[in-house]
Amino acid sequence: MASASNLNEKSLEATKMLKESLREFPATTWNDVYNRYSTKLWIEEDTVAQPRVDERPGSRRSESERSIIFDDEDAYGLMIPHSDALVISLLVYDTNVKRVLIDPDSSVNIILLRVVNEMQANDKVIPKARSLSGFDNSSIVTKWEVVLSTFAKGVIKDTKFQPIDADIAYNIILGRLWIHDVDVIPSTLHQVIKFPSHWGNRQIHGDQQASRRQPDVDSRPDVIQELEENENIKTTTEELEVVILIHWPDRKVYIGANLSPEMKGKLIEFLRANADYFDWAHSDITGIPPKVTTHKLNKDPLHSPIKQKKRKQGAFKNQMIQDEVQKLLKIGLIREVKYPDWLANTVVVPKKNEKWRVCVEYTDLNKACRKDSFPLSHID
Repeated sequence: MASASNLNEKSLEATKMLKESLREFPATTWNDVYNRYSTKLWIEEDTVAQPRVDERPGSRRSESERSIIFDDEDAYGLMIPHSDALVISLLVYDTNVKRVLIDPDSSVNIILLRVVNEMQANDKVIPKARSLSGFDNSSIVTKWEVVLSTFAKGVIKDTKFQPIDADIAYNIILGRLWIHDVDVIPSTLHQVIKFPSHWGNRQIHGDQQASRRQPDVDSRPDVIQELEENENIKTTTEELEVVILIHWPDRKVYIGANLSPEMKGKLIEFLRANADYFDWAHSDITGIPPKVTTHKLNKDPLHSPIKQKKRKQGAFKNQMIQDEVQKLLKIGLIREVKYPDWLANTVVVPKKNEKWRVCVEYTDLNKACRKDSFPLSHID
């Protein structure tokens, strides 16, 4: 019965479409009607099956935000007419870099090697040779390649750069690789780039003054973008009040100076009553019972222990390692082991604040530990 019902519905639908075709295609013979009706069905099927250009997979554009337009408001405040290049500031590898040139004529992304060094991203540079040609057929060979994250108004992309050791007017040149990857539409006339995102269309305005201001021969363009002064932002250094705890005169805490007298009195009383709960040094956090917290490694029992060969360090790094080890031994966070099964070298790595950090190279130990692909429960 179900098959008969479906057949009847299809027959009624076909009959209805045939009647519409008879009214739409007046003809004198049944063969003429059939040919025109079949041609109409083929055209409709081809139209439905043909994919739309603006509905490509992975597009961040919604139905209402497919179009990006430029109008006179985008050019407000610009010095017109002009022939300036499009120069923006962009967050690259947690560094706000200025003098970034948007160049649709470039097939690669270029970054100065000096900029990579100032970002302290040397560990991400890999040796890879590539030949780059200019408009006058002159060519240079790059020796390195680096992948850095770019952050453009919420759109994050891992971007491949070709580092070059040269003095040019720009810190970074973003070519078609980045432009197409982010779906950027640049306009040098309006000095702005626009691109879609999950939160709607985004835009980054260019710095016309920076594009016109060429650096001197003896100076290099700054990398870090200086923060603009804002009168509404106030520091809290002068708005804090020092509170000295009674039992420990050398230990200080800070509270807001603009609190009401009643709130200030209650807060000071509370801090002094619970002063022993504060950790003032590393030695204050030792002695935690194992039943409170215990860290164990999920090591593969079939994996053999590895003892790394001693790595030589410079005199400066050796002194830093010795000071750090002695400090940890003194406060009881580490202890000496005479016959270890696993042995790893200590390494000194630079931090972004121009200081150094002493670490342990646990590469071999990490390989021996089982990986948990789902450390946390899935949350929708």
